Amino acid sequence: MADYKAIKGHNIETVAGDPSVLQVGDIWYSNTTRKIRGAKLGAGAWSSGTAMGTARYFNAAAGTQTSGLVAAGYSNQTAAVTLNSEEWNGSAWAEGNNINTSGVYLYNSFGTQTAAVVAGRSEPAPTVCEEYNGTSWTEVTGTDTGRYQSGGSGTLTAGLVWGGAPALQLVETYDGTNWTEVNDLNTGRQNVSGCGTQTATLCIAGYPAKALVEEYNGTSWTEIADLNANTYGAGSFGDTANAVICGNSPTSTKTEQWNGTSWTEVNDMSTPRAQSNSHGGTYAAGMVVGGGPPSITTVEEWDISAAASSFTSS
Repeated sequence: MADYKAIKGHNIETVAGDPSVLQVGDIWYSNTTRKIRGAKLGAGAWSSGTAMGTARYFNAAAGTQTSGLVAAGYSNQTAAVTLNSEEWNGSAWAEGNNINTSGVYLYNSFGTQTAAVVAGRSEPAPTVCEEYNGTSWTEVTGTDTGRYQSGGSGTLTAGLVWGGAPALQLVETYDGTNWTEVNDLNTGRQNVSGCGTQTATLCIAGYPAKALVEEYNGTSWTEIADLNANTYGAGSFGDTANAVICGNSPTSTKTEQWNGTSWTEVNDMSTPRAQSNSHGGTYAAGMVVGGGPPSITTVEEWDISAAASSFTSS
């Protein structure tokens, strides 16, 4: 078996305390504690972000914590569907071109700020699919099955949608041109959350309120560990190994974290919300935008910094 030096090319560093900058995976010997220590992901925390220009819930969203997109949704302030879209550059929101086709319950979206997909919406156009290229929205091939309040993950050329009203089990993949039906969820549901890629996705909770979680491996869905509480209409981001779900219906600040094995309740958001959406983000750096009812402009950012801990060999 290779030793540490053979793998890393150097011996474990000796540090007085801990290094000033921690990077996940670092290992060192602390001559203060006289223990081998390492850096791992610590506890996550929420902080207030810059508010959007338009209050909304049931909105679509895509991108990351530093390069995001939000589109459409419902506004209590105007008692109407908004077609407005906004782009996020990590510090400010800028209004972009409107989405083309109305629908209250969009919610299903995936991709990046410059290559996003919104698939399905409520009547009268439940199969409509639009793509965003960083400037404008264009209607493209619609989903095979009309759906809204469904889940979405992946990229513009390798996307996945699942579930949706009315309590659908149906799942479809998208290759940037066409939709293809693949294996169903085990349990149909709507107002669902989830995150991941086309071949590795979590389907989380859903209406009627569930704690049920399923994982997709590119071929089939398998039920895994439940959430700690029933929920629907929540935001989510991450991947199948590490994920976060936040909010609830009715509005809640509750947040749970997935470590690949189990869910743990962690630090709450500041603002209660439901029917929000989240930028794709990562487990360590995510973002949740809008929510309601009533519709809000509030944004919160989730961050996990590296933390030092001691460990012993067995």
